[in-house]
Amino acid sequence: MKFVSLTIGAISVIMLSGCIASKPPVALNNKFDIALTKSLFESRGKNTIQGNAFLRQQGGGVVTCAGSDVRMLPVTQYSTERIQHIYSNSERGYRPFFMGPVQFTENPYEYQQYHVTNVCDSQGNFSFDNVGDGDYYVTTMVKWQVGYNMQGGLLMQKVKVSNGENKKLVLTQ
Repeated sequence: MKFVSLTIGAISVIMLSGCIASKPPVALNNKFDIALTKSLFESRGKNTIQGNAFLRQQGGGVVTCAGSDVRMLPVTQYSTERIQHIYSNSERGYRPFFMGPVQFTENPYEYQQYHVTNVCDSQGNFSFDNVGDGDYYVTTMVKWQVGYNMQGGLLMQKVKVSNGENKKLVLTQ
């Protein structure tokens, strides 16, 4: 009898887990403006954005973004709306991997092309040179694996540069 109730309980859990609906794709109010993004993206200047990205594990260990891509994209109404949905914030944010990715109803190919990519060095440092005056989002990921589970998440910070500034960022939770 005990075996039967355990089996029924296990089947119930499996069936209920299949009923958990994933979130529907997000429809954005703003449309991607390729001309605006291209003009912001292609402006060159004398600014530098440098930084470091890391997360602290529960046990106190520090994991950096070493080897991960760091992206810098111009702030527009469209990019701000996307960032807001991903990080629940458009100034600074963290999205843990366990929350899963945000799906959008539209994902313009051009939007994916208009960013500058760099790679974090072995210490978790990154740098963007010759950046034009303006507002940008800097994003990266910090990840590690425990067993078969990916841990860590995505980090984002908004930054404004002008007049040959050298901005230093620390992306963390």
